[in-house]
Amino acid sequence: MRIYLPITTDAIASLRDLGRFDLGAVTALNAVGSGFVQTPQWQEIQDEDDQEVLEDSLLALATDVASDLAMQMATQLVAQVPNKFVTVLVAELAPESLAIESDSHGVARLQSDIGFKQIQALFAGISVENAVEEVEMSWFGPSEMPELLDFLVLPQQ
Repeated sequence: MRIYLPITTDAIASLRDLGRFDLGAVTALNAVGSGFVQTPQWQEIQDEDDQEVLEDSLLALATDVASDLAMQMATQLVAQVPNKFVTVLVAELAPESLAIESDSHGVARLQSDIGFKQIQALFAGISVENAVEEVEMSWFGPSEMPELLDFLVLPQQ
């Protein structure tokens, strides 16, 4: 089951350091442990049945949550930060690794760590405060961690 998980840049740093997306570290970093998946009930209420369009919808949901999360984190750290990084992790997980919280909204909570090999992609963008437009997300493959770290201005190890 593919999950679109809104995460913080701190969680990306944890992924870099540990080689996996550690559920405990995510919780400690105030990141959400929930993401978005295609549940049968969610699919039924969608206007589309094209898989690519459905996946784009899940990415948009995760991006919105990640943007809110980035704004909250930045507000806690610095009073006035004009740009905040928005990150979404996409992973392919066994159904037992997830607990469905809301079938109709496609919300699932992680039940275990995400190994590096389970990561399908990482998306990152910059959210500008009070922007009207959607955040434009850039795609990074799992092997492009150095490029993602450069984009997020995080040190490489």
